[in-house]
Amino acid sequence: MYRKLYGYENQSYYGKYQSTVPGMLDEIPSIRYFNSVIIVRKEDASEVISFLEDNKAEVLSWEVSITDEEEAEVLGFD
Repeated sequence: MYRKLYGYENQSYYGKYQSTVPGMLDEIPSIRYFNSVIIVRKEDASEVISFLEDNKAEVLSWEVSITDEEEAEVLGFD
């Protein structure tokens, strides 16, 4: 579940070749404050919540107010 959500660095041939495998949150604008705390836009929340619930994760959700700078830079609002 962790790799599907966050993505990972893949290595082959004893570390000679490396590639990045993207996760769900690479495609969704999000802020990751620390382990297990993710902030996403309201319109993306249902997708993330359903993914977590399908993988038997405990989900708690709140509506959070963030700064205008975080909104513009990270979440892509104007």
